[in-house]
Amino acid sequence: MIEHWTFSNSEYIYVQLARKIKFAIFNRKFSAGERIPSIRTTAQILHINPNTASRAYKLVKNEGLMVVSKSGNYSVISDEGYITQKRDEAVEELCCSYFRNMLELGFSRMEAMQYLQAFCNEL
Repeated sequence: MIEHWTFSNSEYIYVQLARKIKFAIFNRKFSAGERIPSIRTTAQILHINPNTASRAYKLVKNEGLMVVSKSGNYSVISDEGYITQKRDEAVEELCCSYFRNMLELGFSRMEAMQYLQAFCNEL
């Protein structure tokens, strides 16, 4: 799955990678309790520096979504309730960001909702 991940130049790769890992956990591509590829393996697959992968893993671990075993293996936490809670927080953050940006552009809340609905209808 991760072999299809790509990155843009708009923000640090480790931030993008951390977000991709978190979203893969949120949408169950990485299941609760599942072992995640090692930092080195991830770096090799994605053609990135292992330090970059390490920084991304640290971000996800610090959010409590991954754990590291004594042998150094990374796994998704097994607490599905916590994963759902963090997913809900991410959704709220995305929605708030959308509406905040639309309001800053001068749109009303109703216009922002209409734009979002129109966009969804086109998908």
